Amino acid sequence: MSFVAPLMLIGVLGAAVPLLVHLIGKRRAPRRRFAAIDFVLRSNRRLARSLVIRQWVLLALRMALVAGMAVMMAKPFFLTESDLPALGGGAQSAVIVLDDTMSMRWKDSDGSLIERAKKRAAHLVGVLGARADIAVISVSKPAGPLPKLTRDSRRVRAAIASLDATYRHARLAPALTQAQLSLRRSTLQGRHIFVISDMARHGETTQSKLPAGIAVHYVDVAKGKSLANRAVVSLTAASSHAPGQHATRIEANICNYSARASRVRATLAIDGAEVARGLVNLEAFGCQTKRFEHSFSRGGAHDAVVSIEDDALDVDNRRYLRVEVEVDIKVLIVNGSPSPLRHRDELFYLSAAYASGGEGQAITPRVTTADDLERVRIDAHDLVVLANVRELPRKHVAELEAFVARGGGLLITMGDQISPRHLNRSLAKLLPQPLRGVTATTPDRSGRSALRIGRVDTEHPVVHAFFDERTGGGLRQARFYRVVRLRPRPGSSADARRVVASYDDGSPALVERRIGSGRVLLYTSTIDRDWNDLPIRPGYLPLMQQIARYLGRALDRAPRPPILVGARQRVAVMPSKQHRVSDPSGAETLWSIADVKRRKHLAIEVSRPGFYRVAVQGADRVWRPLERETFASNVDPAESDLRRAAADPAALVASAPKGTVRRAKRKVELWHGVGAFLLAFLLVESILTRRG
Repeated sequence: MSFVAPLMLIGVLGAAVPLLVHLIGKRRAPRRRFAAIDFVLRSNRRLARSLVIRQWVLLALRMALVAGMAVMMAKPFFLTESDLPALGGGAQSAVIVLDDTMSMRWKDSDGSLIERAKKRAAHLVGVLGARADIAVISVSKPAGPLPKLTRDSRRVRAAIASLDATYRHARLAPALTQAQLSLRRSTLQGRHIFVISDMARHGETTQSKLPAGIAVHYVDVAKGKSLANRAVVSLTAASSHAPGQHATRIEANICNYSARASRVRATLAIDGAEVARGLVNLEAFGCQTKRFEHSFSRGGAHDAVVSIEDDALDVDNRRYLRVEVEVDIKVLIVNGSPSPLRHRDELFYLSAAYASGGEGQAITPRVTTADDLERVRIDAHDLVVLANVRELPRKHVAELEAFVARGGGLLITMGDQISPRHLNRSLAKLLPQPLRGVTATTPDRSGRSALRIGRVDTEHPVVHAFFDERTGGGLRQARFYRVVRLRPRPGSSADARRVVASYDDGSPALVERRIGSGRVLLYTSTIDRDWNDLPIRPGYLPLMQQIARYLGRALDRAPRPPILVGARQRVAVMPSKQHRVSDPSGAETLWSIADVKRRKHLAIEVSRPGFYRVAVQGADRVWRPLERETFASNVDPAESDLRRAAADPAALVASAPKGTVRRAKRKVELWHGVGAFLLAFLLVESILTRRG
């Protein structure tokens, strides 16, 4: 302890004054016995004893008051080592780098780490003084909030106050680079970078040596501790062989980042409702996988969340996932050439291909004819196949056009019943290209003049899964004896159609056209063996199944994989519709029809964990959710490990000369507390005197 005015301590001797007054002023009266006085004294001995005690207390209080006044006037204080560095005198330029990553949300009874960091930053502004040029940047976004040096302390404090812990993961290197750029224009002699962080290892960086004259100082708001934490670090789902409808296995990986083993309760919620829970034993610094088996009551997309009990960092105690439960692909096949002889029927090979199963969703076909189409609801299916159909009634063509525009799939195949003139007229709005006519490549089936598959768009989802150039995907062995030639569509653009496969003479074999939200594929030969031998080739089965899954949107039904907070998600734009995106907090972002007119995708910045939901609004003013565009976001599991960085913060100061990194001393004044005690003593002394 030290004193600002130590000479004032001489006044402590004045504490003896009340004692001297008491001793000098005390006179012994001669003792004379008197009966009446003896009676009074005997009856008030207890009162007399309490009076003596009160007098001694008064004496002690008065002595303490006199001594305390002298101590207070001497202004006592003591020095403690601060976590801020010792700075030289004169004007300084400094950049405060404040860690605002997810781990700074860790909190205990003293508050969150980000609150401590903001307090230390505000105190640092006062330490630097009014002559200092100061900039403030954050680790998650080094470009802000105040990247330029300024002497306006109000702006600096406002920038510090505006920062809050994000849900992002970021490393320190970009922030240090930005800090150097901010200091580059400074002409002041002292240039400093102050990094206020929890010093966790996930932010550790190999910083190259800084330019001469720049010193880096680390302020540890975790006070040198490795902070304990538990987290759900991953979540996956897959179909299961467990009994029950749509059985699915959901696995969560849960980690314990502390030196103490623990037992936690894990909970599975589906579509917002808790469906299962279980206990997980976690070793010190260990991870464990928790498996849940769940049977879904319906197919389609679902929200899955696995959570554990909250701790000091609760944001990583839950993980989000979109789960797709497989449903059958419903296919309506319009048979244009039925036959009582099964092997001569138009659908003999196609039905076998659909029934063979394979990986992915099952394909459930329903067969009808053009005459019986009146009895069938087209919109109850995912895909319609027009197999060698000569012509459709106008009413059903309009239904089919609306079905495709809403997102349905349509496959049109050729055959001996086809009339290019009739089909061009009835399906003009659906055909990728008008039909020109049937071409026979060889009359004797010798194969010498037959067409074969030539160029294939291997990036197209229909063939990408099974086709390769070396083997030809089982397609290039097929021979085509008759095909339908196509005419260019007047006014068509490259975006209006896409040739999936061509014959070796360059003419299209499989052409796609997108109409509204739907897709149309035109196959220019037959799906049976009338015009080709593809049905007996190895590529026929995967080709037909992939076409069904592509047109039936099964390939699109796989939900978007979760992304990490801080990334950007691209969402496909639907023409002539307003778009709305709701984030996990319920905040909505709207895009008008004009906003999306010239866009193909919307870029959504993901700022928090949870589910982001996309909806569109058409002319009917009704918002319709786009389940396939809804996605989940999660925090980066790297932020959950709060163990200390390997290097000592002081050793990371690469640019400071050896021995110059010193900690500042902070003066803690005590005379205010002494004055408060003196006031309390004075109050007690007054009360005792009044009662005496």
